[in-house]
Formats: sequence, C-alpha cells, structure tokens
Amino acid sequence: MKGLGDCVVESGFLETAAEMAGLAILAENIDGVRAHLERMREMAKPLMAVAIPDEVESAPVFEAGVFEPGVFEP
Repeated sequence: MKGLGDCVVESGFLETAAEMAGLAILAENIDGVRAHLERMREMAKPLMAVAIPDEVESAPVFEAGVFEPGVFEP
C-alpha cells in the first residue's frame, strides 16, 4: 500500500499539489523540488516508524497572550 509520501515521486502529483496550493514551480526546478521531497521522506521514515501509545497526552497548545509591561522585570 502506498502512502502519501510515495505519491510525490509519481508523475503529475507534485505539479497538481503545487497548483492546488497556489505555488509556482518553474519547469527547470521541478526535478530538484521532487528530489528534496524524496530526501525529506527518507529522513522522516525513522520518526514515522515510532508507534505512539494512545495513552500519551498531547502537549498543551501555546496561546500567545497580551504582553503585560513589567511582568518579566526583576
């Protein structure tokens, strides 16, 4: 079974995805972009192979607040 990462190397997928995202990739750069995506896929394989148990809690979401003057002063 192919994952999304496998689709990147297939003809037409990268071009279609770029168009849908509103990105313009010059024809002379498409092979380089494809090569970078393939390399990133290879780099991500060990990370994606780690199974995370369902019991693991997600980290809290950071929400920026309003800066209060004097809060960080000693």
